[in-house]
Amino acid sequence: MSLFWADQNNAGTHVNISGGAVTRYAKNRDNAIKLLEFLVNDSSQKWYGEVNNEYPVKSGTQISGVLKAWGTFEADTLDLHLLGKYNAEAVRIMDRAGWR
Repeated sequence: MSLFWADQNNAGTHVNISGGAVTRYAKNRDNAIKLLEFLVNDSSQKWYGEVNNEYPVKSGTQISGVLKAWGTFEADTLDLHLLGKYNAEAVRIMDRAGWR
């Protein structure tokens, strides 16, 4: 069995992303910012790679041996703002198609 990176000659492989934000009316704004800063520090990013086998969001972070063994790949470069722009339409299409 081996790992297969899809669509390496065209759009690239789909990559799941994680994000975080602090809302305007956050009750604990300072602590929320501290949490986000903690999640992107070198130690936390290294931990995610080693424990969850996730690629770090912070460039320059050392990746785990498992991720290194998977090799490099071309990631899909879709402009992420388009996901929000077309989300409602995508949900309507999935509903009409009966997707569950």
